Amino acid sequence: MEFIGIQYLRGAAALMIVVFHCGAQISRGGAPLPNHQWLTLGVDVFFVISGFIMWVSTAPPSDVSPWRFWWRRVRRIVPLYWLVTSIAVAALVLTPSLVKSGKFDLWHAVSSFLFVPSSHPITGKVEPVVIPGWSLNYEMFFYFIFGACLFLGRRFRLLVLLTVLVVLIVAGFVLKPENKTIAFYTSPYLAEFAVGVLLGFYVTRGGRAPRAACIALLLLGASLSPATESGLIGALVASAAVVAGIVLLDVSQPIEFYWLPCLLGDASYSIYITHSLVISAFGQLYQRVGLFELTHGVQLYIAGAVLTATVVGVIVHQMIELPILGNAFSRRAEPSSA
Repeated sequence: MEFIGIQYLRGAAALMIVVFHCGAQISRGGAPLPNHQWLTLGVDVFFVISGFIMWVSTAPPSDVSPWRFWWRRVRRIVPLYWLVTSIAVAALVLTPSLVKSGKFDLWHAVSSFLFVPSSHPITGKVEPVVIPGWSLNYEMFFYFIFGACLFLGRRFRLLVLLTVLVVLIVAGFVLKPENKTIAFYTSPYLAEFAVGVLLGFYVTRGGRAPRAACIALLLLGASLSPATESGLIGALVASAAVVAGIVLLDVSQPIEFYWLPCLLGDASYSIYITHSLVISAFGQLYQRVGLFELTHGVQLYIAGAVLTATVVGVIVHQMIELPILGNAFSRRAEPSSA
């Protein structure tokens, strides 16, 4: 089953994150920082979508092996991420004065390539060289757990998967680990993947909802968006409501296809991975020209940065991401399921 609404939501989530990260550039430009923390909901939406898609894509009649599942996830995520990370590391080494939010650290660079959570040398947060890639560390961890559950019989997969995720989250709450890596792997963010999996289970078992209920879920998610600033509970409920509303609406009455929003959904990964480099370069140029001092300088910057990041992301998707997925990997034999 194709979920057009999910593609639209992916595109919207990616653009939300782009706008959110414009805030750092606005702050460096000396302009007032708008209240835009709720835009981080885009990442929460991505996590719920990920859990949903992983369950739906491996549900019957699919009989994908754990090895094939992991290989597909690696070839989908790694090549473009490594390419962008390589560019960022090269910039840190060769032109450090142009990188305002980072400095080269060997372990930090290595851990970024390996999807191992580590502290950023500037911010101190658990962030890789390409800062938006922190969410990919969660994605890869979830893929590892999900793929391991594929070794089990179908009747046990859901129970074991949810149990593992819940145990990790509870351990984080109870133990409150000081080690940043352990704290990362026991984060409440894992609940968003679990919610997505439950939604996928409900849909693949024939679950449906009245159109009015779907719209109510969407309105609930939208109304709770400001609550995301108060913590992960609000973000979890808001993102789950939005994704569930879109998915169930699509199931009850397929959402109409529109080329542009679908293109943005297809290119959402490229937009997400490349946008921090793009808006940083755009912001530095914008500041040097002195455009932040204009009456509507902040608004013009956001519009220009988002447009530029979107165009670059689409170009990267068309010229790099798709050829890598369609050509380079299609010529290689996938790992045996043995």
